[in-house]
Amino acid sequence: MPIDESSPLLGMLPSFWENSPFQPRTPSVLKFKVHLCPIHLWHISWFIVYVYMSIFLTEMNFMSPGSYIVAHFTDSDSLLPAIETLGRSSDVVRWDAVDGNVQVIIKLKPVPAPATPESILNIKGIDHLTYYNILSDHEGERGVDSSLCHSYIFVEADPGKRDIVEQALKNIDAAVSCSTVNGGNEFIVLVEGKNFEFVDAIANGRIRMLDGVLRVKKNRVIELRAM
Repeated sequence: MPIDESSPLLGMLPSFWENSPFQPRTPSVLKFKVHLCPIHLWHISWFIVYVYMSIFLTEMNFMSPGSYIVAHFTDSDSLLPAIETLGRSSDVVRWDAVDGNVQVIIKLKPVPAPATPESILNIKGIDHLTYYNILSDHEGERGVDSSLCHSYIFVEADPGKRDIVEQALKNIDAAVSCSTVNGGNEFIVLVEGKNFEFVDAIANGRIRMLDGVLRVKKNRVIELRAM
């Protein structure tokens, strides 16, 4: 059948073919543009902060808050040289010779992981060491008065009443410090007073009588720093 070139349909063919899905197209490069609105920037900023805080908290998990070490010596002759070494150690917060069931109580600074510094391990004359890792540490504002008498009170408490006992210990005015620990005792409290009769009265009349306290061990501090 011959095509009528004057037909209006023939004029529509180029337009139809140009827009047809069957028309072959040359590949083109796709270009993307990223548009960040203030809300997107805010979310990205907080994500970066979250990542850095996660790294920081992970590092802190490996940082021990410190510890107490109770050092038992084989004889008294080894005590004075050991005290000189402890006085020079940068790992030690405080040390005290005591006349109770031990001879020296040492408080160590926070370390990257629970470990015994070489300065302690190299002390001669130590029979054995007892460790108490500090879980939380409460220090009084006034600090330790070296002109007063002091005793370390080791407190064993009912686990179910641990929080009650801890708060009661912190409220004792004569308590210079109160450390929550593990290793057989729940708390190590440093108590001070004008004389040992006063300190013993705090240990026996206040601490021992607290609801939840099971056992109390006293260790009087012997002042050897002037020797």
